[in-house]
Amino acid sequence: MIQLTRLENQTEILMETVANTNVVSIGFWIKTGSRDESPEQAGFSHFLEHMLFKGTKKRNALDIAKEIDRLGGSINAYTEHEVCCFYCSLPYFHLDNAIEVLSDIITQSVLDADEIEKEKSVVIHEIISAYDSPEETGIDLYLSDFWGDHPLGNKITAEVDQIKKISRNKLLEFYYERYLPHNLTVSVAGRFEVNYLVKLLQDNLIFKNESCFEINRVIPKRIEKWRFIKDRFKQVHIYSGMQIKDMKTIKSYYSLLVFSTLFGESMSSRLFQHIREKYGFCYSIYSFRSNFSDTSLLTLYACTTPDFFIPLIKAIENEWSLLLKEFIDVKEIEDAKSHLKGSMLLFMEDMEGRMKRLFRVYHNTGSLLEVDSALLLLDEVNLNDLKILVHDNVKADNFNLLAYGCPRIKRFEQSKFLF
Repeated sequence: MIQLTRLENQTEILMETVANTNVVSIGFWIKTGSRDESPEQAGFSHFLEHMLFKGTKKRNALDIAKEIDRLGGSINAYTEHEVCCFYCSLPYFHLDNAIEVLSDIITQSVLDADEIEKEKSVVIHEIISAYDSPEETGIDLYLSDFWGDHPLGNKITAEVDQIKKISRNKLLEFYYERYLPHNLTVSVAGRFEVNYLVKLLQDNLIFKNESCFEINRVIPKRIEKWRFIKDRFKQVHIYSGMQIKDMKTIKSYYSLLVFSTLFGESMSSRLFQHIREKYGFCYSIYSFRSNFSDTSLLTLYACTTPDFFIPLIKAIENEWSLLLKEFIDVKEIEDAKSHLKGSMLLFMEDMEGRMKRLFRVYHNTGSLLEVDSALLLLDEVNLNDLKILVHDNVKADNFNLLAYGCPRIKRFEQSKFLF
């Protein structure tokens, strides 16, 4: 059963109790990310994620790691454009250890000056290592092109020069400003007793600052761009996508999920079967969704050799064009829904997956959805829903494209969609 409650300090608690497991997974979600940074704060969210593992008044970095390692659990974190998540999964009878450690690093980190300087080197290595990954570099360039100067186009890690400029005083100011009780959502899934969990959180989440910080976000608008960037890689990595209109209801959320699944998110999808399996134009091709608090983005990714670049682009263009001419067979929709239902049920065996789903659905839709309710919502998606989605969005002028990699691409000007 899924429940929502709030602590006295207004921290939200999302809870999904699962009786037939010996695992509990806890996530502390700070609702601020790279899109919420000023130019002077570039990279602060991600850098702070690193620093919160470097010591509190009670623990040094080794203590934090050992506290969970010795119990057979795992502790980790990541930063996105809109949130930063610190999470832990471990045997359910060690719930108190997880809550105590996560609360400590979230509320009592010291941000030691020497540790900051050392961690700058670590984060710089992380940034530089991404330069050797065309997929990572490509997606950053694509998002920067798509959103332009809007903060959603910011690189989550920031750049090397920006990391070098981080000062302890400014980082502390950012920490005290953002890491506040009303800006925190805790999601928990697995085996636990609700009243005990709430008491643990009430006792351990003692913030130094409980003032109110409001995040002001401006709805992004796509910047039209279609370009090729040369680099040293042997393949061409292609990102092509569109901003999805009117993603304001939970029905539209599930309609996009079903559409992307049948079009490009599974091995039986149109993109995989027609472009890879039928023509052999590439090894990897798929679509993926990026859901934000105020917009959504549907992106297609593929990589190929320079000789197949134009044939691949024309094949992708043809798939979009076919949608408008012949549309989708009802059987495709039912198969996509069946695939999603099965995947969801398998996913529910993983407590960490449940914990993350709990927050994601609530963050993106404002709803608390039991698995049974989510399955019913999938069932309700129909042919007309997908026709509306396609009619409103699939237009040649709505697409951006970034081709990145091998400098041997020829005839790039012929790649523009014309359907």
